[in-house]
Amino acid sequence: MANLEVSKYSRNVYATALAQAGGYYNITFLQVALPFIVEEISTELPLGDRLLWAGLLVGASPLALTVGTVLWGNLAERYSPKYLLVRAFSVQAVTTALIASTGNLYVILALRVVQGLFGEVATVALIIVLASSEPRRRTSNVGLFQGIATISMTLAPSIGAFTYALFGYRTALLLGTGSAIFAALLVLFFVSDVRRSESRVEEESVTPSRGWTVVVFILVALASAQLVSIVSLFPTVLREFEISGSSAVTYAGLIASGSTIGSSVALIGLGRLADRVGTVRLVTVAALLSAASLALMGITRSVETFLLLRVIQASTISAIFAPIIAGASASGKWRRLSGVQAARYLGAGIGTPIVAILVASLGTSSTFAALALVAVTAVVIYAIESRHQPHTRPRI
Repeated sequence: MANLEVSKYSRNVYATALAQAGGYYNITFLQVALPFIVEEISTELPLGDRLLWAGLLVGASPLALTVGTVLWGNLAERYSPKYLLVRAFSVQAVTTALIASTGNLYVILALRVVQGLFGEVATVALIIVLASSEPRRRTSNVGLFQGIATISMTLAPSIGAFTYALFGYRTALLLGTGSAIFAALLVLFFVSDVRRSESRVEEESVTPSRGWTVVVFILVALASAQLVSIVSLFPTVLREFEISGSSAVTYAGLIASGSTIGSSVALIGLGRLADRVGTVRLVTVAALLSAASLALMGITRSVETFLLLRVIQASTISAIFAPIIAGASASGKWRRLSGVQAARYLGAGIGTPIVAILVASLGTSSTFAALALVAVTAVVIYAIESRHQPHTRPRI
């Protein structure tokens, strides 16, 4: 009987991770494609307006997710996480198909908001994985879950970009719709439902201070803003390297793929390293390396160097998420996990249009330098504040 239980929980982790991979394929390519879709369907608009629309469309869904993730985290404590996840993937599929069928920027913006409010998948999927994990395997399972999902994020930009270049954005988006449908069916038939009463997490013995929790919330939001906002700038950055048209779409896919490969390695490898070197030290060093890479991205004059720096920047900033997420689940209270996820979406949602506006007025070099300075300030405050916390495991 015990072996059957172990088998059920292991199947949940892998099946949920594979389903999330299907959902992330759709999300990742959509994030990369939207700036180019704006360029294609709004050629009559000036550059500043196109940048603003790209930032709004890329950031609208994450911003709506800030609200949606709290809602889904609360619902998962009362209702079936499995069927909430099926519903979320279904909403993803429908809204992506609708985006493919319209060329109206306002309609696309509304659909992106709907995706954010009702198509949230990451928080609910993490709840299933965490509730199916023994305490000693929680961090590694989070890394495994995000690593498998990131493999899909690695393939999505390249496959989607080539499909876009050959057949246009509508066909490419319909391919993403199919991946979301696959994810919904996988969860429906292969994931066993897990409620909070079955959760395998333990109650926390130490609660961190409110001030430290706020600092971590801000740090996660800034990290997410760094990770996501750069994507909306690909057309502008590549234009500075004198790359445009279908070649720019292909280059954007390569940059995004390289970034997600690095992120996947960081999520699996550095997430486990946190148990040896300490969460605070790992998060501090990773965030500082990311800030340095971001500043250098603004002054490089080579697209190859920009690609390398973006890989380093995305890899190092991704390394902070797994330890923090694992710590957020320690009490089995999914509202706390929702708080971490809300910080990620808030950073991506607000940060993306703000960065687009800054680039339009200040240029890429000054904007990247300013973002790096803000990140350094936040991580220094985090490191100082963490010295006063009486915890030894990654928590929030």
